[in-house]
Amino acid sequence: MKFDKIRILITLLSVFISINSIFSQDIATVDELNASASALIQTNGTESIAEVRRMVTKSLSMSIELNYSKGEIDAYNIMAETYELEGNPQIALKFRKRASKKQANPDAPSNVTIVKPKTIEDFAVSTIPNSAKSQAKAAQPKETQSIVSEEVQQPIETKKVVQSKSSVNKPIETTSGNTEKQIENKLTEIEEKQKLIEQLQQQSVNEESDSLAEIRQAEIAKLQAETEAAQSQIEALRKEKENNDLRLKQQQYLMGFLAVIVVLMLIFVFFVIRQIRAKNRANAELAKALEELKSTQEQLVQKEKLASLGQLTAGIAHEIQNPLNFVNNFADLSLELLQEIKESSDLEDIKAIADDLIQNLTKIYHHGKRADSIVKNMLQHSREQKGAKEPTDLNELLKEFSNLAYHGMRATNKDFNCKIVQSLDATIPKVSIVKQDLGRVFLNMFNNSFYSINKKIALNIDSYLPALEISTHAEGDKVKITIKDNGLGMSEEVKQKLFHPFFTTKPTGEGTGLGLSISHDIIVKLHNGEMQVESKEGEFAQFEITLPKQ
Repeated sequence: MKFDKIRILITLLSVFISINSIFSQDIATVDELNASASALIQTNGTESIAEVRRMVTKSLSMSIELNYSKGEIDAYNIMAETYELEGNPQIALKFRKRASKKQANPDAPSNVTIVKPKTIEDFAVSTIPNSAKSQAKAAQPKETQSIVSEEVQQPIETKKVVQSKSSVNKPIETTSGNTEKQIENKLTEIEEKQKLIEQLQQQSVNEESDSLAEIRQAEIAKLQAETEAAQSQIEALRKEKENNDLRLKQQQYLMGFLAVIVVLMLIFVFFVIRQIRAKNRANAELAKALEELKSTQEQLVQKEKLASLGQLTAGIAHEIQNPLNFVNNFADLSLELLQEIKESSDLEDIKAIADDLIQNLTKIYHHGKRADSIVKNMLQHSREQKGAKEPTDLNELLKEFSNLAYHGMRATNKDFNCKIVQSLDATIPKVSIVKQDLGRVFLNMFNNSFYSINKKIALNIDSYLPALEISTHAEGDKVKITIKDNGLGMSEEVKQKLFHPFFTTKPTGEGTGLGLSISHDIIVKLHNGEMQVESKEGEFAQFEITLPKQ
């Protein structure tokens, strides 16, 4: 029996020694953790806060289980240092007060319970009062958005919060390229904070201490402020993104508008260049056609001249024929007189024959001069070069060309007869004109009159008497010439086109349509005169030419 008691005492002593040894080892572990945490925070500062809090959380848990007041006080002080380094003096002060309270009454039991994390990723150690779990669970509002553990902080979650804070405080780049990515990151951070708030709300339900609740509420307010700031930044980023999108759309619209303008300008330039080229081609073709027209016109004018010259030649042939007949007749008569002189021996007869011979030679000379004058006039009329103005007797010029035109018509139609009535004012002075040009005008007008009269003769009107009236008279500083025939006349429509180039009422091949057009230009442009026409179809045609005296 005695030995049994001794054996029991020895066993109890062994157990006590073992428990004391284990207790001593745990206290040493607590002191070692606190010392390591203190050294780490002194060495690395804020960079080691998460690791320090993990170590302090472990030492605080062990100190509470071992009822080791020194370890608990050291843990509170180290936790206060971490919050001071973060710039949160209010929470640090709470930990200082708890350390002072524990130091003043080391034997007082700690009124906190260590809550183990649900998962390793959400690992957290929180001091929860034991006496007010049910009250906190009932009084905790559902709207609470974030709670952070105070003196006992889970290390992994602390890292998340610190990272969230640092990410919120970073300057947000607002370039249009990464704005959407920044907004997504911010939304992710807000979701993480919401999860953290929900987890901490579940932890705060079990809190018992008023001081710890105040600390948590302060941390919640801080997180809410950070969340609101992040939301404000997100809103600013969204607005900036909208502004960037609006500016981008405006730039796109502007670029599109400019592109449309450039395309329209290119199209406009293309059509302008095309029109210019077409215009140049048209101008080249027009210039070529104009040259051809001028050449054709010159040919037609020359043809008209030749036609007039042909008609003139017929009249000239008749005019030359008369003096040539006189020359031939008087030459033959002179030869007979010379033969009589040879045969006669009477001096008186010889003198009489000589007088007759002189008269014959004089007449031969006169008619020779007449023929020479006619030839010179014909040559002058057919010249191409422009003549100079010279004082000219209009009455003589009218007589000469009316006779030429009349005999020209008779040369083509021997049955043609027409009464020419001349009322010429002998008092009008000589007028400065280009003689060959005005002679061409008179010849053309007389030819037209005789042509119209000849056409009317062909109608075989019994009471018709062909007549051509020519008159001149002075009107102030001008001379008026009137040529009137009683031929076919012309209609009002023909009269309106009478002086147009290439207009003619004659059949094809009988007229070029340039005679009156050229005559009008000679009177109006070359001599500064006027040319007017009056007519009644089937009765008469009258031309009035007005020329300045000087």
